[in-house]
Amino acid sequence: MMPDPCNPPLRGACCFPDACISGTTAAGCADASGSYQGDGSNCGGVTCGECGDNVVQSVLGEECDGIDNSACACSSCYPPGHSNECTCAPPPVCGNNIVEECEQCDGTDDSACPGECDAMTCTCPLPVFAIKWHSVHGGGVVSVGATMKLLGAIGQADAGVATGGTYELSGGFLGGALSAPLPATPTAVPTYPHGAVKQRYVSFAPDAGHTNVGYRVKDVGSGSQYYISTPRTTPASVVGQGLTFVVSDASPILNDWTSLTRIHVGGCMIAPGDNAASSTGRAYEVTATNDGASFSPPLTVFTAARPTAANARFWADVVGLFSAGGDGSTTPPTPANSWTPPNRNVSGFDISATLQAVSAAPTAPHFTWV
Repeated sequence: MMPDPCNPPLRGACCFPDACISGTTAAGCADASGSYQGDGSNCGGVTCGECGDNVVQSVLGEECDGIDNSACACSSCYPPGHSNECTCAPPPVCGNNIVEECEQCDGTDDSACPGECDAMTCTCPLPVFAIKWHSVHGGGVVSVGATMKLLGAIGQADAGVATGGTYELSGGFLGGALSAPLPATPTAVPTYPHGAVKQRYVSFAPDAGHTNVGYRVKDVGSGSQYYISTPRTTPASVVGQGLTFVVSDASPILNDWTSLTRIHVGGCMIAPGDNAASSTGRAYEVTATNDGASFSPPLTVFTAARPTAANARFWADVVGLFSAGGDGSTTPPTPANSWTPPNRNVSGFDISATLQAVSAAPTAPHFTWV
């Protein structure tokens, strides 16, 4: 095919390893295995390249050139001036006991993974991840059981001190003074007459092992709760009897109760049962505390049940019967020449027992009954 004289092909410089020829076409330069430098170029205005310009010139026999060394993979590029400049060095030899390019270890040169170097690939085994230790953290609550108390912290850091700027965080065991041991749960009084249900008092045995304790009484039905006062010292007849009253719902009144074997709590919130259909009276929960924040498990104590007669003056049911020979069927058992507990019936026995209490007769019921 004859060239078109009206549209001659564009020409430029063509580079070779040892020469540069101007006026060649792109196709002609490629056919001669040269490097075409662009239309309109000439050898006076181009540099055909040299080892060290960071550009691989295949026409110059380069395999690599400085940073343009992707063809060398795990070997290096020989620098300008080397007898094999701008060509890739031989790849590493796995098994020569020398760690080279792309090798993690090689035979005895295994400091990266002593005794575990793969002889075929000169690589170390993949790391095995393991949780060497861990800790379990509780929530920010107070757990109570028997005489023990456990304080928990939300987001508690592990043991140690972490610092940053002007801040310091101490982790591990909770700091500060040790909390006082939690008082024991109050216990029921098992013996007569204090263990019997009463109209206007609830009785319990205090914690004998702690000297700084307060008690709280809660009406289970209404939810009302109050702390109790220190034992009354007047009149003289109640000294040492453990007579107290509900006085406050704000803070505990701490006291040494160790000299008492029982506590009797009275007051406006202590009342007999108000449901004639129920065989039990009003329920109260008694708990112990030494700080007003943590409490022992509760002791549930009942007052006397309401008489079955709908029109009975149930506050007047203070006793049952007078038993000359005793009554083992009551709870607790009634000894001889004593009054049995309230029996859900208002009768002349209640009037007689009340008069005996007022006159301090030898057979009068305990003062907490009337």
